[in-house]
Amino acid sequence: MRHLRLILSSLFLITSLVFVLRSHGVLLWQEITHRNDFAPAPEARVTEAKCTNWNLFLVHDCKIRFAAAGMPGESEIHFGGFGRTEGGKFKMLHARSEPGIYTTDAALGELNNTVAFVTLLAMVLAAIPLGLVLRMRRLAAG
Repeated sequence: MRHLRLILSSLFLITSLVFVLRSHGVLLWQEITHRNDFAPAPEARVTEAKCTNWNLFLVHDCKIRFAAAGMPGESEIHFGGFGRTEGGKFKMLHARSEPGIYTTDAALGELNNTVAFVTLLAMVLAAIPLGLVLRMRRLAAG
């Protein structure tokens, strides 16, 4: 029973981290590869912006919904990092070389912070299976 509880809690944590990394990772990769290529996007407008501070303001997460001319429906941008964020007004930017790639001035401005945040999450994600194996070996031996 102890093994099952340990496995289920680890699976829940791993799944949560994978979803966070997936939502932040795609935009992060686009921002890194196009960081010097972004320009104001007058054809895009923010329709909803919500920033949340978590864990006594140690980390933050922002979700921006936007609409752009030539794109069906609305799209979302997620970014987060360490420290507190005030949210506020966001300016949309697009990559000049690939017009379908959008970000905000705030997300691009805290690119290094987001890289550190995602790197830490990836390290935690990598450490969970190792900890799970070591804990199960210890439980099996004792």
